[in-house]
Amino acid sequence: METASLRWKRAALVLACAGALAACGGSGGIVEDVGGGDDHAHIETAGRLVVLEPGSAQVHVVDLDAGSVLQSYAADNAPSAVHASPDKRYALLVQATQGLIQFVDGGIYQEPHGDHMDDRKEPPRLLTTQLAGVRPSHYESHDELAAVFFDGSVDAGTNASFALLSDESIGTPGITLATQRLGSPMHGTAEPRGDWLLTTWKAPEAEGTSPTHVELYERHGDHFHQTKRFEQECPGLHGSYSNADYIAFGCRDGVLVVHQSGDEFTAQKIANPADMGEGVRISTIIGNEHMPSFVGIGSGGNLFEIDPLAGAIKRIDWAEGRVRRAHAIDAEGQNLLLLDDVGTLHILATSDWRKRAALPSVIASMPTAAPWPALAVSADDDKAWLSDPQGKRLHAIDIGGAALAGSVALNFSPGGMTWLGMATHEH
Repeated sequence: METASLRWKRAALVLACAGALAACGGSGGIVEDVGGGDDHAHIETAGRLVVLEPGSAQVHVVDLDAGSVLQSYAADNAPSAVHASPDKRYALLVQATQGLIQFVDGGIYQEPHGDHMDDRKEPPRLLTTQLAGVRPSHYESHDELAAVFFDGSVDAGTNASFALLSDESIGTPGITLATQRLGSPMHGTAEPRGDWLLTTWKAPEAEGTSPTHVELYERHGDHFHQTKRFEQECPGLHGSYSNADYIAFGCRDGVLVVHQSGDEFTAQKIANPADMGEGVRISTIIGNEHMPSFVGIGSGGNLFEIDPLAGAIKRIDWAEGRVRRAHAIDAEGQNLLLLDDVGTLHILATSDWRKRAALPSVIASMPTAAPWPALAVSADDDKAWLSDPQGKRLHAIDIGGAALAGSVALNFSPGGMTWLGMATHEH
């Protein structure tokens, strides 16, 4: 049987040799459905990328096995962001201004078959079902669940809300597992934790649209009940992330960390370090299930380790004077990838934040304004993909080898993207 390493080398070779890709409107490309009567259907595949075309409603599905655009779709509006569903079968096309989310079925997934799972590889498709709400903003995924936070609108008098999703629910007409309306409009976030969910609350006297506190909700069928508001304040709350045991929220004056032990949730506030810098705060938080700590992202090139066990925030030194343009953490949580403002890709080991490599001029011509290049990481192999808007290319990155592994020419400028496929194979 072909190993993951051999599969990656095969895919990289295909892409390195690929010529210009032509977007197709039909169901072209090589598709495979090995369900049939097989006792245990198995597919070796590098997966697919769903790639946005900035400023356009066009969305492209790139098949990484064939090294070509397999399908292109016209969304209702130009998507502002794209995310993968928890089990990586679907892509969410977020259209924030229009209050709409559409879904692309990537066509690669696993389904139960007796005492095992069978692999499927089918044509991608744009689903007809959609999810509507006022100003969809933050999207967070944990285990097999995801939550979309809708900010609502002060002008329209619409309160914020959130919707709970799974891959199974996205494939049904109803789309959502549960929804909940909140008490006011705000630019918040929601973190699913099984039967529980943490979301934001805004004090009535607080100015602006930023939340000030975190609340705990318990799911009851298709809706939620609020059970607790943590007393610790989190002024200017923005950004959140969940790992195995902790949930972190970015605050103007530090990070609020909630620890889950079974059905018990306790919170602690970690203050900003003295060397945070004038006007710097953590506003984006990323991480991985396999990592005990989080990465906090501030403005410019400011990066910090958030260690919930030590109750400390420490600066990560990665590239003096450089500004971050794209970031990602690999599927195993072992490597942090950072693209800087001159097109160099830095790879840091998350165990000690040591820089493993710096790949210069991966992006030969950096844009002078957003949208910037984007990184997408495979959940099935040791690889990542980097979009090159001005070069009209996708660059393959061998993360373990810390090296470029091919480049694919496109006939459009790629922007944001996400990887879809089977996160794990059942052998």
